[in-house]
Amino acid sequence: SEGVEGQFFVWSTAEIEAVCGPDAPAALDWYGATETGNFEGSNILFRPRRGELMRPTQIENARRSLLAQREKRVRPGLDDKVLTEWNGLMLATLAEAAAALDRPDWLRAAQENADFLCTHLHQGQGRWLRSWQAAMIDALVRLSEATGEARWIEVATQTADVLLEFFSDPERGGFFSTGSDAPALVARPKEIMDNALPSANSLAAGALLRLGALTGEDRYLEAAEGTLALFGA
Repeated sequence: SEGVEGQFFVWSTAEIEAVCGPDAPAALDWYGATETGNFEGSNILFRPRRGELMRPTQIENARRSLLAQREKRVRPGLDDKVLTEWNGLMLATLAEAAAALDRPDWLRAAQENADFLCTHLHQGQGRWLRSWQAAMIDALVRLSEATGEARWIEVATQTADVLLEFFSDPERGGFFSTGSDAPALVARPKEIMDNALPSANSLAAGALLRLGALTGEDRYLEAAEGTLALFGA
């Protein structure tokens, strides 16, 4: 925001001292803020030490003051594009969390998201409007586990079959990022490094193992094992 990376979220020690007043020393220690900072000379607030989750009164007062001050800042712009794979990652997490914590409201949100994706971003016959088939397989399998509804497994198996047919590397194992039916590139990319997002191949390995375990289909397990063997070293 305001042309500065992270401007809305970061703090200098001087800002914290000005906002928090007598609570500032405790807040600086609690949130690990220093003069040099941890992000381009400023501080992303975090907890540098493990400890009590409950905030002491002094820290809670400081947190509320900082939040009130941050609300006066210019918020970052909203990127409103809808990416299939990011929705798949969110859907997998939401479904698993709903099942683990018995949150029917989260499960309803997951189902609504899956319905939206299947209606607007699914081309039918297992093809999606983006190359990351693996993220959707993982998401749909976890949603099926959370709901017990077979319809999600049906879409997951369609997607997995397309992944195996058009994206797999039969010679070395693993999966390419573009389908064999797509326009030819100079070299077909194969995404292998986990970064801010998990790579397509790590997603595919985990998703196919779960799907193979649920369906008993050896072809999914074999493809997952081939991916792990390729990157195992």
